[in-house]
Amino acid sequence: MVHATAPTAVKNQQLLFVPYITAGFFCVMAVLQLVNFEGFVNSIEQYHLSAQPGSIILAVTLIGLEILAMPFLLLLWMSRLGRWFSASFVLLLPLVWLFLQLWAAGRGQTLTNAGLFGDLVPLASGTIAFGVTILLAVLAVWSFCVLDGIKAWRMR
Repeated sequence: MVHATAPTAVKNQQLLFVPYITAGFFCVMAVLQLVNFEGFVNSIEQYHLSAQPGSIILAVTLIGLEILAMPFLLLLWMSRLGRWFSASFVLLLPLVWLFLQLWAAGRGQTLTNAGLFGDLVPLASGTIAFGVTILLAVLAVWSFCVLDGIKAWRMR
């Protein structure tokens, strides 16, 4: 039977704003991507990773990672397995976006919209999109450390 468990106690309460900012960042990204999903899929297609079905799957996966990472960041009660997955998604999401940015840069592509904020806030690939991705990664790792994500991975 699955039992909800309390989140681990935060050692430094003064840094609790970091996971909340990260959760807000993820939430804004997910909402903007969902508002114009077709435009978001078109942005993902620009990376030329796969054809139309693959782009839709990647777009849905990215939005799913953003949404499923939030319970860990918001210190919600959940099962240990759920906490393990949510904490993992906090770190996986920036890695996927970083891979996409490096993929485009490595192929010499200049995208009209990197897709980080969907189609409503176009962010061209390059220095700014890469900087936003690095900011996302720093916030995610910092949040993971503040919330003691290693304990979430222990499953005990």
